[in-house]
Amino acid sequence: MSVSVIAGQIASLAGHTPKIVAAPRPSVDVKPIREPLRNHPTLCGTTIKGRAAIIFGGAFVGMGTFIILITTGVIPTEEGPSNAPMWLIGLCGGIFALPGLWVVSYGIRTSIADARVYRRSHRFPDTPWYFDYPWDESGTSYTDVRSIGRIVMFLLIAGGLTGVGHYVLSTGGSGVWPFWIGVGLMDLILLSGVYFLCKALLRLCRYGRSRLRFDRFPFHLGRRLDVTWIRPRGMQRCGALTCTLRCIEEVFEPYGDEGGKQVVACATYKDEKVVEPPMDRESANPEVPLSFELPRGDFDTRLRDHPPRYWQLEIRAQNPGVDYLARFLMPVYAD
Repeated sequence: MSVSVIAGQIASLAGHTPKIVAAPRPSVDVKPIREPLRNHPTLCGTTIKGRAAIIFGGAFVGMGTFIILITTGVIPTEEGPSNAPMWLIGLCGGIFALPGLWVVSYGIRTSIADARVYRRSHRFPDTPWYFDYPWDESGTSYTDVRSIGRIVMFLLIAGGLTGVGHYVLSTGGSGVWPFWIGVGLMDLILLSGVYFLCKALLRLCRYGRSRLRFDRFPFHLGRRLDVTWIRPRGMQRCGALTCTLRCIEEVFEPYGDEGGKQVVACATYKDEKVVEPPMDRESANPEVPLSFELPRGDFDTRLRDHPPRYWQLEIRAQNPGVDYLARFLMPVYAD
């Protein structure tokens, strides 16, 4: 017996019978689109995962740590002429070690996730929503913590590179005007990162954790997706909610001339609605029901894959001070 059926029986015992509207299924499959989502955060951190990511990132960590230990005197070396101060050399070591640590942590997390998928896929072979992702059947939530972590990592690396560039300019590189332009661009990129960090921190402090409740679990292709958005406590007033439901497929695309690859998010299905939320001050957390018709076709969630495919409900609202933004993962699977 499904969770939605049990909830319906409990509600009927309480004297409130929920109204269930059967959504007609499309008679034909919907063809996927391909809309690149620029500047959209991806779930896939790198093009490698698991042991490969641990080994690759570990090499950078080892190299950076070795440089830092030399500059701090932990590893003794023969004294000789140096073209740069030790603190600058140590900073370069940190630029190597920091992204390596992030790749190693990503490899550990994906290894743990793969082990979980392997165990649970043998227990629930016909129900992928029980092993594809650790879903909470009651609903899902969103905070800006993940985005803040990525921005901080970017600022640390960009700040180190910018510091090296400014040191070179102050010690004899002032006559090379292309270098001035490059360092100036790095300064602008660093300032833009600070701007986005402040914006994410303000959004986190004001709205905290956003919550979305599932009316049933999971959602199946060709049927209706019914959820309930719960207004955060920090939101007293806001404009209309722009709710965009997407099926997102992440792909590895070539990058540069050296055979590198980057992770790009592409929308293969999109549905958008604008909803006016109730702004009753007497209600601490008013709820807004949202409903979408799901298509039929090859759109089922595959978060266990690398790169993954998933459904995401994005909710935006203009608000005085800082706009509201939340992106919720949706458990949408085939029958």
